[in-house]
Amino acid sequence: MTHGQPDDANIIGTDNLQASQDMAELAARMGSIVTFDRGGLLLWATDMAEGVGGFAYNWSGAASEVTMVSDYWQNGGISLRLIAGQGVTDFAYISKLFPRIIASRLGFAVLVSTWDLVTSFELQIRDLHGVQTIYWYIKYIYSSDSLWYLDSSNVWQLIAANIDLARGENLFHYLKAVIDFKNQQYCRLIVNQTVYDLSGITAYTATNLGTDRIEFRVLVNGHGVADSYLYVDAFILTQNEG
Repeated sequence: MTHGQPDDANIIGTDNLQASQDMAELAARMGSIVTFDRGGLLLWATDMAEGVGGFAYNWSGAASEVTMVSDYWQNGGISLRLIAGQGVTDFAYISKLFPRIIASRLGFAVLVSTWDLVTSFELQIRDLHGVQTIYWYIKYIYSSDSLWYLDSSNVWQLIAANIDLARGENLFHYLKAVIDFKNQQYCRLIVNQTVYDLSGITAYTATNLGTDRIEFRVLVNGHGVADSYLYVDAFILTQNEG
């Protein structure tokens, strides 16, 4: 889409494709899935148009599953629905795998929504290389409206409480974790309009038993009473965060 041309310029009529010579104009017209924080250089982003097949996924529990749906979404007309069954150990997750890149401050962002019983959900970031796996985990617990991070001793530590991530149909919340891969530390966590400073906190390290890679995962845990539904729309990876 070029300046001074009709909106259908450089667009194939059978699909919503745009030329890349002026993506700023396109972004201005369409808005952005990174409305809340646009720091860093964009490496990769998706509005889930590729469906379940674009991700690794897994679940445990008879009623647990991961599916593509069109009833609740923020961008692009679809989202991925994660269902964790009624068991307290049930879970479901999706993850995106990336090859390892030059170590810098990376941003991992996601949009999530829930309107049913959910015990907790987690953002899980792992860096597998050599003989080590580095874990940066963030958890939100609904019973206490609280945010937690996993420390270097593999123990959950409180970030803040009384954070109401309100439930509602098509009400998506923005979470972004900024991670220092070079120094194996947390940097900050952004939840909607609020920034939580986690700078200098060292991540948990364990043995690497897998192929070298970076993994970004969203996981929902079982409730113990009813199925837990979590809708995920948009994964965003950025580099060279401040």
